[in-house]
Amino acid sequence: MGAESAKNLHLRDEVDFKKIHIYYMEGIHSAKMETLSSEMREALLEVVSYFEKKFDLEAIRIDLPIATMAIEMIATSIKVEGPTLAQALLSLHGDKGSLNWMTELPKLLIGNSVHTPGAILMTAFESMDNKTEQERTELQIISQAVLKLLFRWPRTAPYHNQPVFAPFDLAYTGLYNALALPAITCPLGLDSEGLPLGVQIIGARNSDRLLIAAAQQLSQAFGGWTPAWSSK
Repeated sequence: MGAESAKNLHLRDEVDFKKIHIYYMEGIHSAKMETLSSEMREALLEVVSYFEKKFDLEAIRIDLPIATMAIEMIATSIKVEGPTLAQALLSLHGDKGSLNWMTELPKLLIGNSVHTPGAILMTAFESMDNKTEQERTELQIISQAVLKLLFRWPRTAPYHNQPVFAPFDLAYTGLYNALALPAITCPLGLDSEGLPLGVQIIGARNSDRLLIAAAQQLSQAFGGWTPAWSSK
């Protein structure tokens, strides 16, 4: 990153958490997405409690109905000029038609598809109704000058390809990517099965210094990264 752009991040500024508004979400209320596991919720609330007690502040629990449109926002954000993803999967020039994800999905399930599960799911998302510009604008307004705490996935590490069967869980991490907001994931130790717990912290644009400071706080308080094979 060039020096001029780095200035906008205020990386040398001191952070006073007592002046920061902290919000947290315990889930995205949609039947399409998995609910938060009890251990992930407990870890999230421990982080909330830590900030409240150490900096004498009150974190605010929020629910964002707009967040249920996360997949549509993600589909909007990946649109570029030129061939669509469905077209590019058949030809880089987009001149051989489009991949039909509905006919390709059964092939995938019986092992006859030449495309990856992720590619097929992304073409499905791409085909959704993307008229969500107003919702994206509203969510950006809500995101200004605050620190938001959100789990990065509804449960700890899934098996390989397991997310294919819960594709809409992508919303938990993809929503803020679609809005081009900075985010950082902080490890919080291991769950009862020895798998990593963590929380995702999201800030306003150019708030990277704040995110780094928050991550440093949690690393000191919760011990930082712990190998998944370590005993608790």
